[in-house]
Amino acid sequence: MIEKEISNKFKVLSVLAILLVVIIHSNNVIPIENDNYTFATFNYNFQNLLTQGIARIAVPIFFIISGYYFFERINKNDFKTLAKKKIFTLVIPYIFWNFVVLSLYFFIDYSYLPKTNITNNITLLQYIKMITIQPINGPLWFIRDLLFLMILGPIINFVLKGKYIKEFMFILFFLWILNLGEGTGQKAEPLFFFSLGGFIAFSNKKYLFIGNNTLKFLIFILYFILLGIHTKYLNYYNYFEFVLLHKLIILLGIFTFWFLIDFLKTGKEKILLLSKYSFLIYVIHYALVYIIKEIMINLLGKYEYVNFISFIITTPIIILISILFFYILKKYSPNFMNLILGNRI
Repeated sequence: MIEKEISNKFKVLSVLAILLVVIIHSNNVIPIENDNYTFATFNYNFQNLLTQGIARIAVPIFFIISGYYFFERINKNDFKTLAKKKIFTLVIPYIFWNFVVLSLYFFIDYSYLPKTNITNNITLLQYIKMITIQPINGPLWFIRDLLFLMILGPIINFVLKGKYIKEFMFILFFLWILNLGEGTGQKAEPLFFFSLGGFIAFSNKKYLFIGNNTLKFLIFILYFILLGIHTKYLNYYNYFEFVLLHKLIILLGIFTFWFLIDFLKTGKEKILLLSKYSFLIYVIHYALVYIIKEIMINLLGKYEYVNFISFIITTPIIILISILFFYILKKYSPNFMNLILGNRI
């Protein structure tokens, strides 16, 4: 019963996280240098509230869910069988969709369309890197890092099942929360949340379901207060203060969204309707965001209200395009579709 409830909540969180990733990449604000209340100020605060605050839970949620299922399955299947499966579910889609986006940018740069200048004066080696270790389809860095974590999976699994599991998790948390060294905290994030997913898989899962509504309410209140502070004073912190507040908001945000799902009634079913399109949204949205921004600027000009409208309409447009593309692929080439979407149909 608990396993089924966790699975259902993870499905809802996965869809929400995909949409939050699209929102992050839809950000198009220009930093402002005064506190005068103008439309530019509103647009700046509104977009940063979503993209630099609320939506930043998306990637940690992906790693937690991925870690949870990986470590459950690695103890039910041998690693070789699991690795073969991941070639179809992750490696093939990763290479294919990087190649598609690279081809799209190549076409744009050598056509009469506004140039991206991404493919100008680059070598064959750089092309290869763009579809392998340095994904041209930006959000696919998650799959690259996930594949690396899965290679380390047997070692992490050994530690998580050993007697030093708490010490191991504390060290990873410490590295992530304090951002020690240039880029260390960022590099620690995938490892920490992926391992946290495994930690949850091996722990007593009943603790994931807190019945104390007062505690939930206090978490909600604290989360939204800190979000407001974070958004209002985004440009005024020193680096260390910003990092600590940002990480605290991510942790509280994960708890908040986990608990909020309990209050959704019919909403859960509506969100889950998007689940079968979520991977397609993930792999095609990055290039579409760029195209939508360019179309809006070329049609309406570089104005603040254009940036705001573009931000608001981008996610719904991408959802609609993804659904349409999904059914076109399903009708005319279902086998190919299954291959490029990692056997997720």
